[in-house]
Amino acid sequence: MDLSLFFAKLFGFYFLIVGIIVLLRRDEFIPAIRGFIKEQPLLICVAFIEIIAGLAILLTHHILTPDFRMAITLIGYWIVVEGILYLLLSKKVMAKLIRVFNKPSMYVASGIICIVFGGWLLSQGFAAF
Repeated sequence: MDLSLFFAKLFGFYFLIVGIIVLLRRDEFIPAIRGFIKEQPLLICVAFIEIIAGLAILLTHHILTPDFRMAITLIGYWIVVEGILYLLLSKKVMAKLIRVFNKPSMYVASGIICIVFGGWLLSQGFAAF
């Protein structure tokens, strides 16, 4: 199987599932995310895992053509940058970001975006058949 199609299916299912769960359980995510930034060892572990995962995507799939393959590459960059920011930003800055984005309306919007994006990736991944 082509690596691009594999990633389209993998991320498509991931975003679809996560989008649905975020919409259904958004009220439970708010305190969990607030608590996440207080757990420094967990934050560091997540950051290192994100950096290695993002780099793995970028090293195996660095395609910048204007189609679904570029979206996969951008996911890799996004994961790496997020991991680096977790390590670089202070607790104070992280707390400010959490206050801005950790709201029910943001979870509804991001859940819908995830479902649409996941559906699009799945349509691209399975379109080859």
